[in-house]
Amino acid sequence: MKGKDEIEKIHAAAHAGPFLTSTLQMQVEDARTVVPGVMVTHIRSSLRGDSRDPSSERKTIFTFVLELREDGWRIVAAHNTNIPSTSVSCSANELLRKSHVSSTYQPTSPDHSDAIGQ
Repeated sequence: MKGKDEIEKIHAAAHAGPFLTSTLQMQVEDARTVVPGVMVTHIRSSLRGDSRDPSSERKTIFTFVLELREDGWRIVAAHNTNIPSTSVSCSANELLRKSHVSSTYQPTSPDHSDAIGQ
C-alpha cells in the first residue's frame, strides 16, 4: 500500500468485511527519539474477531515512524509483520540485542554518516 488514499481504501474494505466486529489491542514495546520531532516505535498487536476464522488470534509487531507536527504526532511510515504462533516471544529490544544492532545509537555527526556500520 502506498499513499493515504490507497491505505484508507484498503482498510475501509477490510473493516467493512472480515474485520467488521474485530478488536485490536496494541502495546508499546519500545520507543525512542531519533532526532527532535521524529520517533521510532515498536508495537505488539493482537487482533481477534476475523470473521473468516472467528476463534483465531493474529499477532503482529509494528514499526512506526512518528513525526511531531503542529497538531500532534502523526505516523509517517509503518510496517507490520505477522508473528507466527510457534515463534519465541521476546521484546523488540531483545531482538535488537540478538542481532547486534544498537538501540541506543546517538548521532555525533550532523548528517548521521557516523551511523554507517552500526
